[in-house]
Amino acid sequence: MRGVRIRTYLSQIIPKWDNFVNMRFWDISIKGEIFMANRLWDEKYQTFLAVVKGLRKSSGMTQIELAARLDKPQSYVSKYESGERSLDFVETMEVCEALGVNPEKLIKLYQKSQPDII
Repeated sequence: MRGVRIRTYLSQIIPKWDNFVNMRFWDISIKGEIFMANRLWDEKYQTFLAVVKGLRKSSGMTQIELAARLDKPQSYVSKYESGERSLDFVETMEVCEALGVNPEKLIKLYQKSQPDII
């Protein structure tokens, strides 16, 4: 019963509530507008992750091998490749180093996949 009352209340304060039913609470602003509080779900970040994963695969390295070079568990690589966790700048540089890839190559590959980026 409580869930029904919460949905009823939210449908009154958030316009077009049906559009938001399947979203996480942090994706909705007070005005009912969608914003990306979590960059993991942003399309450009997903492209970045695909490029990083592609570099690992093209180097012939498994997640286990890369994780060993990073001195991390295999789940670390799996989680950032799937978008479950994010990579910051320093971590990205460490991944590039472990893969034996110049960070400039990562940037160029990303730019090719995102033509609107300078």
